[in-house]
Amino acid sequence: MFFRTPRFIRRWIRRRMHPMAEEKALSKKQKLSYLYIFFAWNAFAAVIYQLSKGNKYWSVTHGLVTKEEMEMELKRPAYAWAKTLGIQKAEVYRVGNPLKGVTQLQDINLEETEEGINMITEEKSAEPQP
Repeated sequence: MFFRTPRFIRRWIRRRMHPMAEEKALSKKQKLSYLYIFFAWNAFAAVIYQLSKGNKYWSVTHGLVTKEEMEMELKRPAYAWAKTLGIQKAEVYRVGNPLKGVTQLQDINLEETEEGINMITEEKSAEPQP
């Protein structure tokens, strides 16, 4: 057993619980598994329903993030990480095919304004490294 139950918890459970018949235990286990199946199926159906309505990104549909911000984060994941980590100046190396090596170097500057955070990029071409 990976995690050993503390002795006082084991004693407390032993005092308050009594052994039950095997048939009754199997019956309870089966009822709990049906309950689990019911909730899992409903959660799956809710996800499928949201996807069919076009609500793939819940943060956009509930107004937590603007559509432009979400598009920017999907196109450039480095922007999202720099924003999350609070890095104002970041150098981004884009790596493509392993045979090509590093294909592009990009500097990202994040500027906070009243409207939000703006991203200024300066693209430079880098020489492929072996």
